[in-house]
Amino acid sequence: MQLKQAIDAEIADRIRVNQTQADNINRLQEYIRQQEVNKNEIIQNLSRKGDIDQKKLNEESRRLNDKIQLITAEVTRNTSERDQRLRDEMNQKYNSLQSLIKSDLDATSEGEREKGRKTEERLKAMNEIVENMKTVQQTDKAKNKERFQKINEALATLEHHLEIGDKKMDKIVNAEIQARKLHEKALLAKVQELEDRVNKYLDGLNKAFDDVKSGKDNVKVPTLDTDALRREMETIAADKNKMSMEGLLKLEEKMTRVQQGLNRDKREIHDKINDVVNKDQFNKLKSQVNKLDQLMDDVEKAQERVRDKLERQIPQDVSAPDFWSKYDRLCSIRRGKRQGRNTRRRSKGNSVGRTALTCV
Repeated sequence: MQLKQAIDAEIADRIRVNQTQADNINRLQEYIRQQEVNKNEIIQNLSRKGDIDQKKLNEESRRLNDKIQLITAEVTRNTSERDQRLRDEMNQKYNSLQSLIKSDLDATSEGEREKGRKTEERLKAMNEIVENMKTVQQTDKAKNKERFQKINEALATLEHHLEIGDKKMDKIVNAEIQARKLHEKALLAKVQELEDRVNKYLDGLNKAFDDVKSGKDNVKVPTLDTDALRREMETIAADKNKMSMEGLLKLEEKMTRVQQGLNRDKREIHDKINDVVNKDQFNKLKSQVNKLDQLMDDVEKAQERVRDKLERQIPQDVSAPDFWSKYDRLCSIRRGKRQGRNTRRRSKGNSVGRTALTCV
């Protein structure tokens, strides 16, 4: 019954809406017809007014053309008279100037001949001076050629010595680069070894949890020498040798990967430890989980020391090739790491963006 009432109400509403829309359409059509009538009346009025204005324009154009013809004839006549007057004045001035130039030439011809003789004498004296200067210049040129030859020989000798020095310097630099690369490779190998040991320990710990959960007795709980790991990480972080920016980035990238693995496995282990019923096994496994916290702190401290080195070295190596691409890759890894450790960092009061370059 309620459904039928709702349907009837919906039908009534739609009929009312349709009726309202039909009324609106009729009003709009009536308004459009009225506007069309008004538009036609305006067009007719404009057409009549345009015919009247066209007649006025034609009459005004005729008057203007007559006036322009009169003005043109007057201007032409005045221009012709002015041109004739200017030609007469120019001819008169030209004749006067020609007479004046002729009289001046007659008066100055003797003076010019005297000036010509003096000029010729001066030119002869100057030619003698120029010949003497050419002789001196040839002598100086020969002396300078000899000097330049000696200078070129000295420069060739200097260039040879510089080339030998450059080769020696290249050998020294290449040896230093190779030594640094070997050192960086050794450090990265140590970090890789630490990562493998930690992964092996975590795999054993996860297996122990799985065995306990499946009800096995005398489950073997793996152990980890966190003191030895801490000492090795401190040795790596405190290394005094100069590392390249690429080496530091790779080192921090590996430590970041270790930190990520620890965070991920710790969360999984915390989820599993609550399922352990045996108290002895629970205590053994809990002690190993506590070691994970200590290990994470040690890794983070070592990573902070490496990051400090990276920050101090940035002003020297920030323009190195491929630096920013490597830094962006490290930032993407670090963002994933932060999601797993932000809570623990806040509890210790540490700042995430410590270095001068902040991963956004």
